[in-house]
Amino acid sequence: MELLTLACLDHLPRAAVAFVTDGTGLCGTSVEDQWALRQELRRKYGARIPWVDVLTKADLLRGEYGLGEGAEGGRRGVGGGGGGGGVAERSDAVDEGLVVRTPQELSAALPRAVRVSTPEEFGLDELKEAVMEAMEDL
Repeated sequence: MELLTLACLDHLPRAAVAFVTDGTGLCGTSVEDQWALRQELRRKYGARIPWVDVLTKADLLRGEYGLGEGAEGGRRGVGGGGGGGGVAERSDAVDEGLVVRTPQELSAALPRAVRVSTPEEFGLDELKEAVMEAMEDL
């Protein structure tokens, strides 16, 4: 993790996190290592700043992320039921004992994460909405 990024999160009076995870591991970092980093940052910053989890490459992981073949949107489980859905509902708390190694485990651990696919252009409106909500909470 870039030291400058951590310094910003430590010292900026207002900040938000959009934590992007690549469940395919094609980014060069395993799902398990990405999860460990997310958990570390969530422990340190999650209670004091808005947080949005994003699962990328959903087009490659449609089944693993629980998206149907005809899915237009990239998110699942956001704002279900009692209206509102804010940023806090889009991220999940740290479970110290949880180890995540696969895309399926990642999806299960983050049911309110925004799922996106840039090639298929789905989830992008939901991501924009989530980021805007996070900014409003600042």
